[in-house]
Amino acid sequence: MKMANQQNPESNQRARVNQDCVIYIMSEFVKGIDAARAFFQYDRSNPINITLGSEAEVPNYIHGSKGIIGFPFRFLHKYAGRDSDVRRLQQHKLNIGLPETGENMVSFSDWLIAAGIEETIHLLQDIGHPRLKAKLPGEGYMQLSKLDQILSEHETEARQFTDKILPTIGINPMWGQLDVYLQQTYPARYGKPAIPLVEEF
Repeated sequence: MKMANQQNPESNQRARVNQDCVIYIMSEFVKGIDAARAFFQYDRSNPINITLGSEAEVPNYIHGSKGIIGFPFRFLHKYAGRDSDVRRLQQHKLNIGLPETGENMVSFSDWLIAAGIEETIHLLQDIGHPRLKAKLPGEGYMQLSKLDQILSEHETEARQFTDKILPTIGINPMWGQLDVYLQQTYPARYGKPAIPLVEEF
């Protein structure tokens, strides 16, 4: 696993985070990458690099990069700020449920591992892994609503495979409740390819 820093962020970005917390966050995330590698038999000779400085709010595979996951500073500032500590992160829980589905609390550690799995799946979708059917959407995907994004084929496939992989490393599946709700509520849109908005001229 290589750490890239393509955007050359200023040193004060690093000074604003607790390095022990950053190491903890990265190590949990990489566990997910490793779990996905093992499940899909994606050889370690194929590099997966993490780039600091992504503009996203959460870690995300950079579409078209063929091997780069962006890790945003805003995410690190939120969870690994100077006032954070590893013990607090180890006890922290996140609600991954929708308002309509009710609260669904998971540990921050499990969420990080699941995120590492999901972003690796997006990488494998991008390169056309034979066990994955979904293709990543083209330009304009980020203009879609959040609901359309989570309903899209590549996201539903990633969550479904994540829930298959998590038990292989001793973690309970976490996305079933969300996907049952989405499939029942939006049957015509669930699991369909994302259709980017067309720019009007």
